[in-house]
Amino acid sequence: MADWPRFDEDGKQLNEEGERFLNEHTRKGILITNGRDGRPHAVPLVYFRVGDDLYMAGRRRSQRLANIARDPKVSFLVEDGETMATFQGLLVQGDAEVIGDDAEKLRIARAAAEQRGDPEGDWPTTPPPGTLIRITPRRYISWDNSRVQR
Repeated sequence: MADWPRFDEDGKQLNEEGERFLNEHTRKGILITNGRDGRPHAVPLVYFRVGDDLYMAGRRRSQRLANIARDPKVSFLVEDGETMATFQGLLVQGDAEVIGDDAEKLRIARAAAEQRGDPEGDWPTTPPPGTLIRITPRRYISWDNSRVQR
């Protein structure tokens, strides 16, 4: 059986299984920010990784960006499975930052293309529209119901 849980003892670094889960799974997750009234605000988004950081698109005038500006502490949930017996997931708790600078967005988009193994001729030459949200992970929490003995 592979390493479990998907992170080291203090929850601050992913192990190989955790890396594989984030890199090879659905590529979609749920961003959870803190609303003005203190209630969680959850939004499904597609993500990509460069190094340990997670990135997702952000519309310039969205509730998630307003929430991040007010409180950068976020969680991002990536889950998989079709039944209770197969549910598994990884919760990334971290600090979010909104990136609007075109040069930085282009640098990140090109780094992501390189990391995916895209040929250099296919790398982006213009920055993605809107903004990017970068999550710098601080802690991981994971579960896998398929490992539970029934």
